[in-house]
Amino acid sequence: MAYEHKPNRFSLLKNQKRRGDTDPSYTGDGLIDLSELGLGAGQAEVWVSIWRGETQAGAIRLSGSIRAKTPKEFTEQPAKDEDFDDDIPF
Repeated sequence: MAYEHKPNRFSLLKNQKRRGDTDPSYTGDGLIDLSELGLGAGQAEVWVSIWRGETQAGAIRLSGSIRAKTPKEFTEQPAKDEDFDDDIPF
């Protein structure tokens, strides 16, 4: 059974697959209660990413991103009508 988050909570784990500075230091997921934030009704599952860095003064700086867990719908692009030369000898 998968862990279920309480509303407006998330969990993070150290990113073991980190290859460089562009990959997050910590990744995880969470649950947002949209009505508590005044964004509508229901709840949204999210992915959470955190990057750990330093300021020029040497202090620890954390920055992060939150994105929807639901995959974006893929819409297939129609093929362009191009004139192809069918007389190519191969």
